[in-house]
Amino acid sequence: MKVCELYDHVAQLGFEDTLLEYDRHFILSANRALFEVASLRPQTSHVLIHHEPMENMIKNYSFAPVKKMSDIVYTADGAKAFYFEACGYGYCHVERCREVDNVWVWEDCYAPIAISSPGTYMPFRNFITVDSNFVNGEVRLRFTGDYSFYVRNAALYEELLGPNVSDIPAFEPFTSYDVPMMADDFLRLYKPPIVDDGTHAYLRGSEYDIENGKAILLPYDKPGVYKVRYIRKPEAIADSESPATSQDVIDLDEDLCQLLPLLIAAYVWADDEDAKAQYYLSQYQQQAALIRATEAKSEPVQYRSTYGW
Repeated sequence: MKVCELYDHVAQLGFEDTLLEYDRHFILSANRALFEVASLRPQTSHVLIHHEPMENMIKNYSFAPVKKMSDIVYTADGAKAFYFEACGYGYCHVERCREVDNVWVWEDCYAPIAISSPGTYMPFRNFITVDSNFVNGEVRLRFTGDYSFYVRNAALYEELLGPNVSDIPAFEPFTSYDVPMMADDFLRLYKPPIVDDGTHAYLRGSEYDIENGKAILLPYDKPGVYKVRYIRKPEAIADSESPATSQDVIDLDEDLCQLLPLLIAAYVWADDEDAKAQYYLSQYQQQAALIRATEAKSEPVQYRSTYGW
């Protein structure tokens, strides 16, 4: 249905040829009704999330906090960047191993990193360089200090994602993906938003998380390309030209479009002609109830085996 056709239908329900005095009210009411009617049969869409957390060169990594009693040391060969989170007071030495006078010694790549974050974890990340050049050979993170403090999510990375320190990824048990940032027409997440990844491996709901109803949190140990489904919002009717002549097509299934005039009429005449508005609202509610009943009966039974087929 085109906007001009919808306009004519609403005008006829008011026994009018035009709605000139209601034109502005018509657009507002039409978009309000559009969202209401679209909810009777929500349209879905999806985004693809390429979830490939960077490999941590620390083999005995832990997402749990490690308490510094004596020095904590993480070592790797060929690391170019690091990430960790710390809580308390202490220092982190970023060191390289090199030969000096036929003796292999550890020396700081640059000044020790001061940790001063009581009561909360603060993230730290940087490249492992000396005089702006990446270090060859073995490197290590050594946590030391006069006081006990906590370190978690420590990582040494061989690969780089970009030239800036901000490009060094956090090492965390779950990576958060903000779906509304990926989809302009996002309304809300579908339930369930994820069935499997691109390999069609079975993914249980307990293996991922949802934050604030918008972000998908995928686990570090479950890389893959995930299809995340969401309910899309219909494209709003533009307020850029006269609705009486607009050739824009309404973003709604044709059978649902037939309900729009009833609901819009109920909105438009709610102030001036309450009896007429209540009549059209009642007509809309009856038609909406029939569609809800039909949709409920047509939904297939969902099942999936634990083997993934």
